[in-house]
Amino acid sequence: MGKVYVVTSGEYSDYHIVGVTMDEEKAHRIADLLSTNIYDEANVEEYDTDEFEKQWKDETVIFHCQLDNRRRYAKHRVNVFIPYGQDEKMLDYPLGVVHHFRDEINDFYRIYVRAKDIAHAIKIAEDKIAEFRAQEEGIV
Repeated sequence: MGKVYVVTSGEYSDYHIVGVTMDEEKAHRIADLLSTNIYDEANVEEYDTDEFEKQWKDETVIFHCQLDNRRRYAKHRVNVFIPYGQDEKMLDYPLGVVHHFRDEINDFYRIYVRAKDIAHAIKIAEDKIAEFRAQEEGIV
């Protein structure tokens, strides 16, 4: 992948990202422009995306999550599926894609997610399913 250059401004609680680019010269031009304007001094931070991706993959596992959406109760079943590095082709459907099933009583949502632990997997699955449901209902 390579490197990304993040243009930032502010300090402490005012610290924020102004923009992200893969072009180092462009990032410095933006920072220079912002620093001469009414903004605080802008800076360019460099991040190695290959290192981030490697670190993330080394520290995560694929989980198979099923969330049952009953009217009053939510039931979570989460299983460790495969550690990273094994064949992801074994998955029933693509990583990160929500699948919606129904029976007479419940809606079921199933998804494979990459996470650090079960709590992290549930959080990611809940967020993805909430986004999926909002799209189904035309909210997003």
